[in-house]
Amino acid sequence: MEDKLDPRMKHSFRWRPETAVNRKWEDLQDRFGPEGSNRMMNFGDIIEWTNIQPEIAEAKL
Repeated sequence: MEDKLDPRMKHSFRWRPETAVNRKWEDLQDRFGPEGSNRMMNFGDIIEWTNIQPEIAEAKL
């Protein structure tokens, strides 16, 4: 996607490190956390990303 985004989208999704100045990293920031647990998670602690099972081709008939 690099160098292929519309300029407006590129501006909207740019890296903005200034937004993290003095941030409390454990703050939920109005998010509920995984499955409403009300806690922040560290990506390094995640073992499995999803529990959604793949679709079975016959089920689509």
